[in-house]
Parts: sequence; C-alpha cells; structure tokens
Amino acid sequence: MNNNILKSKKNTKILSYFIIILSFLFLIIVTKNTYYDIQVISDENVSVKTDLDKKQENLKKLNDVKAALTSSWELANSLNRFTQEFSEQSIIDYFYTYSYNPNSWVIINNISLDKWFKNEYWFLQWNVSLSVTMKDEASMQAFISFINSPNSKFNFVLTNFSYPYWTLNKDFQVTFPLKVLYY
Repeated sequence: MNNNILKSKKNTKILSYFIIILSFLFLIIVTKNTYYDIQVISDENVSVKTDLDKKQENLKKLNDVKAALTSSWELANSLNRFTQEFSEQSIIDYFYTYSYNPNSWVIINNISLDKWFKNEYWFLQWNVSLSVTMKDEASMQAFISFINSPNSKFNFVLTNFSYPYWTLNKDFQVTFPLKVLYY
C-alpha cells in the first residue's frame, strides 16, 4: 500500500508539474501580444525622446540666436527695416519728401506700385516703378544714394538701371524699377 501511495504522490507531482508548465505556456501564448506591444511602446518612447532631445537642442540654439539679436542693438535696429509694415501712401510721401527739397533737383513724374506678394525667400515684396526727371548726373547719384541709404525708412532694391548718358547737359528722365522687401 505504501508503494501505491508513493506512486500516487509521484504521479500527482508529475501531473502538477505538467499543469504548471501548461499554465506557463498558456500564459505566454495569451500574453505574447502584450509583451510585443510593450516593446513597441518602449521603442516609440525612445524615438520620441530622441526627437525631443534634438528639438530641445534646436530650440536652445534658436534662443541663443534670439538673445544675440536682442542684445545687439545695432543689428536689431538694422532688422527693423524689414519688420515694419507700410502703406502706399508712406512710400509716396517718402519720395515726394525728397523731391520737395529745393536742393534735390528731382521731379517725380510717376509712381506705380504693384500688389505685394511673398517672394521665394518668404519676404513680402512690393514692386515700385518710379519715373523721375533729373537735372544732372550728380542729382541722379544723390537720389540713388537716398534710395539705397542704410538709414532709409524702407529697404529698396534697385533691380535694373540705365540712363541716357548722351543728354547729361540738359534735364533727362530716368525710370527706377525698385523692389521693397519686408518680413
């Protein structure tokens, strides 16, 4: 009888090991998707953290540039020419103010302004065509210096220029195709 009890305990032990192993296999089969999902989420977290670190580094660089720009009064002041908004009237007044100066020897015949648009560098651009009658070459050079002055209210770009040099002894008419850029 002792022998049967011993066999019975041995069989019960083997059966319990078998049930435990089957339970572990069942548990692994049932929860394997959960483990895969946890791994995918972990990988995504690492990827997001890496992207976040890169963006924080870029933000730090941009903040450093911003601090450098705001600390540099001269540079910030020169950039203000690009950030101001203006109207047609302000451009017209700007040119007529110069022509009303008795020493300028410039007569403005016509100003035409196109509608502004964004250029390829994301600046707002406005095309201005200015027809002017000049007394002599010196007054023309003074007017060009006025347009391209670094202290100018507007940032003009003279896109194309020619003048009739054979008529320098008398008044002559010049057309200035200009671009006005701002951000």
